[in-house]
Amino acid sequence: MDDPTAVWREALKDDSHPRYKLAWAIFPETMNVSRAARRLEADKDVHIPLLLEILETGDLYDEDSLGEGYAPIHAVDLLGEWRAVEAVPHLIRILADETWEAVVYDCATQALRNIGPAALDAVLAFAETVEPDKHITVADILEAIGQGDERAYAWVEARLADMPDKDSLDFAFLVETLLSLDAERARPTVEALLRRGRFSKLVRQEITNSLRKYS
Repeated sequence: MDDPTAVWREALKDDSHPRYKLAWAIFPETMNVSRAARRLEADKDVHIPLLLEILETGDLYDEDSLGEGYAPIHAVDLLGEWRAVEAVPHLIRILADETWEAVVYDCATQALRNIGPAALDAVLAFAETVEPDKHITVADILEAIGQGDERAYAWVEARLADMPDKDSLDFAFLVETLLSLDAERARPTVEALLRRGRFSKLVRQEITNSLRKYS
C-alpha cells in the first residue's frame, strides 16, 4: 500500500524539493503562523492545495505519524491566516469528525472565524445537521461571521428555545451571542428570560453582564 506521507518525508530531506519550504514550516512541533504566512505568501496559490491535501491525509493526525500530529494543526492555522475560502469544507469536516478536546478542532473553529462571512453559508448548513454537543462551537463561529445575518440570529434564537438546561453557562453564552448578533432585537427577549427564568446566581449574573455589555 502506498505511504501517503512519503512525499513529505522526501521533501523534508531534499532542499530542492518543491514542497521543502512548506514541509519545514508545518511539520515541526512549533510554528509561528504569522511568520510562516509571510514567508510563504508569494507561493500561496501553490501551497493551499498542498495544505488541503494534508487535511485529508488521515495518517498525519496520529501522534506517531510524521510530524507527530502537528502538521494538520499547522495547516489549519496557515489556511485560517490566509483566509483561504477553499478550506471551508475541509474545516467543517474536521468539526464534524473531531471532538472539542482535539487541538485541531479548536484551530478549525478559529480558522472559520478568520475566514469570515465567506464561510457563513457552509457553517449554517453544518449548523442544521450538527449534534447538540457542538452547538456552542457553531454559535461561537456565527458570532464572528454572522453579524447582521437573519439566519444566524434565528439559529441561535432557536437553540436558546430548545436548550434543555437553561440554568447553565452554555445557555448564558448563547444569550450573549444573540445580543452580539443584534442587541436591539434580542434585548426584550433576554429581559423576559431574566424575569421568568429560574437561574442560579452565577448564570443570572452572566446574563445581566451581557445585557449591560450590549446596552
